[in-house]
Amino acid sequence: MQAFSFVEYAKSTYGIDITLDEAMMIRQAFFDMYPELEVYYAKVNNDMMNYSKQTSIMGREYHLSAQKLINPYKRADYLRAAINFPVQSPASDYVLSGIVELILDHPELKERVRVGATVHDSVITLVKKDDRFYDTIEIIRNIMEKSIIAKQLIQVDIDIPIVVDSEIGPWGLGVSEEDYKI
Repeated sequence: MQAFSFVEYAKSTYGIDITLDEAMMIRQAFFDMYPELEVYYAKVNNDMMNYSKQTSIMGREYHLSAQKLINPYKRADYLRAAINFPVQSPASDYVLSGIVELILDHPELKERVRVGATVHDSVITLVKKDDRFYDTIEIIRNIMEKSIIAKQLIQVDIDIPIVVDSEIGPWGLGVSEEDYKI
């Protein structure tokens, strides 16, 4: 995120006022902490300028026509999307794979769980609140973390765990399962 965008994001999302100078310092500190990102950004830039595509670990491709990359004022927007694509695309695909398994492979949940929507790497579900409520949430979490379909689609070896956080309550105001039980 660019510093200017971060100033607006911090205010609207967290109610925190930071100056543009502070946002620039935070951004620089982030890149100082993760210097390998500059190498990654350069690789993406090179791939996009020379081949006009990025490929996710699940085989999905992000293509751009050379015409879109010619305009230097628009190029940064397209390159930012290309930089984010290898992370955002598999996250979304993993969630969608989990939803397919939830719906097709677990008919016992049909009367208990309704998928409402997906937002990037999140899924909003309605879960029947009864004596099996917390068990149902745990089943959903296990399905989403261990999606067989997603693991079949991943084309590289990954050594990071997939961890699902769940919140209970209205969208944007949900709390952890532990806090909800209180």
